[in-house]
Amino acid sequence: MEAVRRQKRFRQNEGSLRRRRASVRGTPARNRKAGLSVKRRQANSRPIKEIHSISQPLSPLRDPAYEAAVRSFEVAIRHFHKQRYEVARELFEKLAASAPVGIADRAKVHLKLCNQRLGPPVRSLKGAEDYYVAGVSELNARRPEKAVEWLAKASKLRPDREEVLYALASAYALQGNVDAAMVPLKRSIELRRQNAFQAARDEDLRALASDPRFVELVRGGRFVTTRVRS
Repeated sequence: MEAVRRQKRFRQNEGSLRRRRASVRGTPARNRKAGLSVKRRQANSRPIKEIHSISQPLSPLRDPAYEAAVRSFEVAIRHFHKQRYEVARELFEKLAASAPVGIADRAKVHLKLCNQRLGPPVRSLKGAEDYYVAGVSELNARRPEKAVEWLAKASKLRPDREEVLYALASAYALQGNVDAAMVPLKRSIELRRQNAFQAARDEDLRALASDPRFVELVRGGRFVTTRVRS
């Protein structure tokens, strides 16, 4: 009986020892697994913390004022390409004065281009000669409305200048305003008879070709399509 009890105690002690050894062997693995889990949780949580902790500057494209300036600039550019220079100039002037730096700089460049397309500003014109030069420039650029404006002012200051009157008649003719064109053309020919021969061959006066008054003025000349006056 004593031998049986010893054998039973031995088996119990051996089983307990095995369980302790297994427990000791499993502890590092569990610790390593637990440590890895902690690292993973830290790795997964770190980017979120960084994103929320970094104060990133607002992108210009997300700035409502910047976006509004961009839209205005695009509208101005469309008017510019369609040669609506006066409308485009007004928009570029506003952008140059109030838009963010990058847009304002571009607006200033296009503002200068608009001013060049529209001709010299009114404040730079001081006399009949200046108005005449500005009007001929607009006439050659095929902008008869502006040409009439400058040449009419020049003719008021110098009503005896036959070249001013002739250019004014050409501007009216390009507008299709036959009656208005006949008045300065008649006076121009009275001041210088050679203008009748020039008028007979001037493409700018083509709109007047079928008018009996024009035929009477240029009698002795013949209307052809060859352009003489530059």
